[in-house]
Amino acid sequence: MVGNFTVSSAGVAGIRWFELRNVTSGPVTVYQQSTYQPDTTWRWMGSAAMDGQGNLAIGFSASSSSIHPQLRYAGRLATDPLNTLSQGEAHLYDGAGSQTGSGNRWGDYSSLTIDPVDDTTFWYTNEYYSSTTSYNWRTRIGSFKLATGTPTPTPTATATPTTTPTATPTVSPTPSPTPTPTATPTSTPTPTPTATPTPTPTQLIMNGALEGSISPWVLSGSGAFYTNNGNYPHGGTGYMYFGVNNNVTGQVYQTV
Repeated sequence: MVGNFTVSSAGVAGIRWFELRNVTSGPVTVYQQSTYQPDTTWRWMGSAAMDGQGNLAIGFSASSSSIHPQLRYAGRLATDPLNTLSQGEAHLYDGAGSQTGSGNRWGDYSSLTIDPVDDTTFWYTNEYYSSTTSYNWRTRIGSFKLATGTPTPTPTATATPTTTPTATPTVSPTPSPTPTPTATPTSTPTPTPTATPTPTPTQLIMNGALEGSISPWVLSGSGAFYTNNGNYPHGGTGYMYFGVNNNVTGQVYQTV
């Protein structure tokens, strides 16, 4: 498992990244970790991923008083020294503007994902500004590779041993004694079991798919809603959702 979070380092924001081992089997161990902050540029809003060869990359936003927010990434090969992003940093896209809003928020999303087809291509998306304004993020998507095209490390072939045949001994036949005749048993018929009919299930939930109307469901509280406007149907025209606002409760139920 690889991940990251933003920390304060030398007066600016830096990317603290880590790799954990034995997450599913335990005990969990920290295989490597480090803070990536090579200069006075602020780096934040990161995302980490690892390809099928064990090469690791971190995508993030970067800015300073002299540059607009940019999309960058840094990486390491599986054979590089631990706790380092030895492959250095690259620019995915340089924004042309900065944010003037004061909402203490920069976009929503930063995602670095491995392509499931080749298990080597990193896909990264994050926000940037095309001009200096407030709350007008743009989204950029790009890809890159760290893999060399061959697995790391290269597997070593193991020779298959040649099987030595084992000699089969020759057995002299032993004369068989004359069999003694035995009485033929009288067969007993086996009774045929009677099949037990499978009961037909009865559906007790009415309008379980919430199609066309809410009846006989009952909604209560301030956080449960039903609509049939067709925006998010799963089968027909209706759907129900919960928790649109913060700090609300909602229930939906019917008597069976």
